[in-house]
Amino acid sequence: MAASDIRYAARPELLAPRLDELAVLDDAGFRALFSGSPIKRIGRDRFVRNVLYAIGNSKDLYLRVVAQGLTNDPDPAVADAARWALERLGQRAAG
Repeated sequence: MAASDIRYAARPELLAPRLDELAVLDDAGFRALFSGSPIKRIGRDRFVRNVLYAIGNSKDLYLRVVAQGLTNDPDPAVADAARWALERLGQRAAG
């Protein structure tokens, strides 16, 4: 179903985003990508945490390296979600 109002139409870069690209967004990248979007309100940390839950449920072993890279994120919820994703993908967090 297409949005009848252009303000609600999805931007092309958000139609099929890759989990690996979303997970590694820093705060500036997150704000730039979601500028003008209601997603921006949740902030980078909660967004990346949710992306990590999707990574953990994806069964895509390629994404283990992405999750591993976030196990020491400054935000405890992101780091915890990264460890959870690794466990779901069959790997323990290093370090």
